[in-house]
Amino acid sequence: MALFSFKLASGEEELCAAPYVYMPDLNQRVLQMLEENHRAGRLTWHSGFIQKMRSDCFAANDSVTNLHSGLDRFNDQANQLQGLKWHEYTIKVFLCRDYEFLCTMYDLSGAAGKHPSLLYDIIATGPSKKEMLSS
Repeated sequence: MALFSFKLASGEEELCAAPYVYMPDLNQRVLQMLEENHRAGRLTWHSGFIQKMRSDCFAANDSVTNLHSGLDRFNDQANQLQGLKWHEYTIKVFLCRDYEFLCTMYDLSGAAGKHPSLLYDIIATGPSKKEMLSS
C-alpha cells in the first residue's frame, strides 16, 4: 500500500492508502515481460525497435503527488534498466502518454503557458540572433 491523492465528489483531494505494484527487481520483470510477449508474438516492432510495451503501476490519477508516490521508488532501478541487454537489443526506456501526463511528469506548463517547455527557456535566455552575428 502507498498513499495516493484521490479527488472527492466535492472536488477536494484526500490522501488514501491504495494498492500499487512494486517490483523488487524491475530489470528482471521487464526482461520476463519481453520474453513472454516475444514468445506470444505480442511485441510491436517498427524498424528494428519494439514500438511499445505497456505496464501500469497504479490506478490513481496522474497528479504530481501520485507520480512521486508511485514512481520515485523506481528511480534507481529505472536508471539501471537503461542500457540493459535483451538478446541482441539494448533497452531504452521512454515515458509515453498523453500531453497532460507528459506536462505533469516533466513539470511543464503546457502549450498555453508562459514557459511551455525547457527548450523555450533555453532559447529565450540564450544569446539573441543579433548577438550571435556580431561575435
